[in-house]
Amino acid sequence: MSRDVCSDCGSQVVTLESEEEDKFVTAKFISLYENGSVGYWLGIKKTENGSLPNVSYNNFSPVEMNGGLNEMCFGVYEAANWTWVDLRCDMNYNIHVVCETVP
Repeated sequence: MSRDVCSDCGSQVVTLESEEEDKFVTAKFISLYENGSVGYWLGIKKTENGSLPNVSYNNFSPVEMNGGLNEMCFGVYEAANWTWVDLRCDMNYNIHVVCETVP
C-alpha cells in the first residue's frame, strides 16, 4: 500500500529521526493538506509481538497506543495532536503517504 507508492518512486515511507524533522515534516504536511486530510503514514511498524519499535527518536501518543496486535503500523494523526499513533496497516483512514529518499 503506502510502501508500494514510495518504492515505485525509488524512495521509502518517511521515518522521523529527530524532533526537528518531525516538526518540519508535520508543518509542511499541514500547509499542503490543511483541508480534508487527517494525517500521514510513518515507515515504522511494531515488532512481531506487538512491542513498540526501537527507534532513536519517537513522538508516540501516550493515550493512542491501544491497538495491540490489530494495529501494527504507525501514522501521525491530527486527532492525536500530531503525535504518532498505532493504526491498522490495511486501512485507508484518509491519511496520506510522505516519501523520502535515502542516500
